[in-house]
Amino acid sequence: MGQDSGGLPHYTAELANKVSRQEEVTLLKPDDTSADDILLDSVNVVNAFEQTSISMENIFDININLRENVKGLLSFRNIKLVNEIDPDIVHDPTDEFPHISAFAYLYKIYQNRPYVVTCHEVKHGGSSGILKIADMAYYLSPDFPKEAAVVHSESQKEMLVDQDRNITSVKVIPHAVYSFFKKLDHKSPSEKENHALFFGSLIPPKGIEYLIEAVPHIIDSIPNFSLTIAGSGSIPDGCDDLIRKYDNIEVRNEFIPNNEVGELFNEAQIVVLPYRKGWQTGHSGSLSTAFAFGKPVVTTSVGDFPRLVEESGAGVAVEPENPEAIADGIVNILRNNQRRKNMAAASQQMADKLSWENIASQHIELYKEIVTNDE
Repeated sequence: MGQDSGGLPHYTAELANKVSRQEEVTLLKPDDTSADDILLDSVNVVNAFEQTSISMENIFDININLRENVKGLLSFRNIKLVNEIDPDIVHDPTDEFPHISAFAYLYKIYQNRPYVVTCHEVKHGGSSGILKIADMAYYLSPDFPKEAAVVHSESQKEMLVDQDRNITSVKVIPHAVYSFFKKLDHKSPSEKENHALFFGSLIPPKGIEYLIEAVPHIIDSIPNFSLTIAGSGSIPDGCDDLIRKYDNIEVRNEFIPNNEVGELFNEAQIVVLPYRKGWQTGHSGSLSTAFAFGKPVVTTSVGDFPRLVEESGAGVAVEPENPEAIADGIVNILRNNQRRKNMAAASQQMADKLSWENIASQHIELYKEIVTNDE
């Protein structure tokens, strides 16, 4: 586990939990993460790394104190503990962070055992600005042999195969839903009429400004519409005036504790993911949480969202970077109770299909296939 907070610790913890029901799992992680409270006793946990404050929010805000993070980054040399543990297989499920790859290469973690990575977002060369700088760190990372890469969609697989990297095989395994949020002790309020939720990091690729700019258009049709924006990061320049103008927009600019996530989703009648073009290629932890709570979704037609949301019947995918299109999608669902109920049912069906039990089983099959071929 290479990150302290956000969706990646949740992803790693859930995968470790479910695999540990059938196989022995050892998890190397930072001392304190946002997923510590959901890890099961069946997982052998080693607090091997120190904290860092490196996150997408801080990268976009250029809020990285290199001096403070050097110690944390250097602590990842403790990945050499893998050689002492000597597992049958090593899996880095956290998107190939450069510092993890560097120390895995330095201490030859990939030798004498299969090495697997999960690429939640496949780099596609279309980035610009801060993203381009961040991507350069990945491209400069050591390219050592990997037995397999896990991606979440066929389009990601095609992109990764085209890059002709040092990976023997690419396996498509969907992103599972974060149903653990429902099991935590949280308030369970009723849905608020005509209430929408944006949940996730407030970073430019998420396109939050297009949702905020959609609010006046929505209120023209639904005067009592309300919106909660929940997540850490920065509200884009130029949006403050609209937020102040409409007192029905609530902003919780913070990392939401696990036991408060359920309250936010229970209150929402609809979840909105207004992502921009040129970034999202796979899945979204926010989408998986919306599925877990059986919520209709309005998203944009980028990456795999049209298939996951619109084709599944769980919501609609509209033109990206278009406030009017986002507004129309929200209004059309909120004003049609039966359609919204049908979408909620389809969203719950996606949660059942993408349960961690099913996804973990696919990982175990992959592990067994790799180990058998390696013998």
